[in-house]
Amino acid sequence: LILGIDYISKNLKRMGFGKKTGIDLPNERKGIIPNKKWKKTRYKQSWFIGETLNASIGQGYMIVTPLQVAVNTALLASGKKPTPLIVKKIGKQIIKPKISDILTPQEKKLLPLIQKGMWQVCNSLGGTATKHLDIPFEIAGKTGTAQVHSIPQDIKKRKREDELAYWKRSHAWLTTYGPYKNPQFVVTVMIEHGGHGGSSAGGIVSKIYKKLVELQYIKIKG
Repeated sequence: LILGIDYISKNLKRMGFGKKTGIDLPNERKGIIPNKKWKKTRYKQSWFIGETLNASIGQGYMIVTPLQVAVNTALLASGKKPTPLIVKKIGKQIIKPKISDILTPQEKKLLPLIQKGMWQVCNSLGGTATKHLDIPFEIAGKTGTAQVHSIPQDIKKRKREDELAYWKRSHAWLTTYGPYKNPQFVVTVMIEHGGHGGSSAGGIVSKIYKKLVELQYIKIKG
């Protein structure tokens, strides 16, 4: 509430949301990062202060793609924002990835605090992904549950996700990077109507990291 939606929107766009990532594939969507002007243009309505709270946790009008979340996770892991590429080489021409240094000195100073929090999500006793992961090295990440069906205000006790009809269940998110101390890969999983991020996506994330080890993309010392 102190920051306000326009400040939040401006900085989320600077960090890659609300715009295309630049991947070398067609039909990429840019999503929606709302602000006061956007709502006035789209709906001819003023922005309500409660909508700032919804936006701050990724709800309300906000729409992001798994690819945007993956790029932002790479930014949090390394301090630099990459442009994702599929093509490595065209003929003899090597296609080099573009890496953008977009964080302010103050943001870089605070980055270790965010990284520690993401480590705790996947490793600490109370982490929302910890008990759902089975990986032979430490990773860091963030779980998410994106509500897709509104809850009437007169509902006093909400049903569990598994009690809801499939199309009313929340989308489950888990975005990660690893290994934690030497980040090499980002693994982002979104399961439509999957419920809770950690419990639904943890197994898939674990299998991907294990396959990266099996194929020797990630080498474990010792």
